[in-house]
Amino acid sequence: ADAIAALAPRVFVDDYLPYFRGVVPSVHRALILRAQTDSPNQGEELAHTHSQHADLAEFAVAWLARAG
Repeated sequence: ADAIAALAPRVFVDDYLPYFRGVVPSVHRALILRAQTDSPNQGEELAHTHSQHADLAEFAVAWLARAG
């Protein structure tokens, strides 16, 4: 979260939900989903993401569509 704050990006994309803890609300938090079996990407913390995507390509399409 400290590195994200220092870099001040528009978006943070990761496939590990715990890494979203502490990321400032002004940064769009996009979660790349994993298989649901034994995944850390489930539960109440999903509310801390702005969007969820099956893979990075799906995120890219969605992000570009927002800009256009």
